[in-house]
Amino acid sequence: MGSEGNRSIYAFDNHYTTNDIRKLKILLPHLPNTDHRELAILIKLLELQFAIHVKDQAPSCQRHKSQDSSFQDELTPLLIELTPYCTEKECKEIDQIRSMLSTFSQMQELQSILAMMQDADSEGKNTNFDLSSIFENLSEIDADTLFQLLGKDNT
Repeated sequence: MGSEGNRSIYAFDNHYTTNDIRKLKILLPHLPNTDHRELAILIKLLELQFAIHVKDQAPSCQRHKSQDSSFQDELTPLLIELTPYCTEKECKEIDQIRSMLSTFSQMQELQSILAMMQDADSEGKNTNFDLSSIFENLSEIDADTLFQLLGKDNT
């Protein structure tokens, strides 16, 4: 797992850790094994104390999604970032969620294409495209085939 997947963890650690705590973390592996437990507990207590102090001093620092992004644009990268820390079962569930989001996005694209075609048809433009044939065979065609028929690349 590269540093790309750990970006959020590093950002959190950098926000809630002081240089003194970092120094203690660096010292930990160089101390005798008998001292590891106590120093690890001290580090965690110092981190907790600093996090409480930062939370009391700073306004809420929630991540605000941009007006231009959709729910899928926000959720898909988050799911990808979580995957390395999940069990095999959780990874399969995340893959299913990502697949559902992809299908939803494809259906939205299809709806906009069909709406444009209907608008063009209602304006009297000849589209040479029979919408009724799509709806008759829609139950027999999967999304990939449908996008191929419409000239859209599904990848």
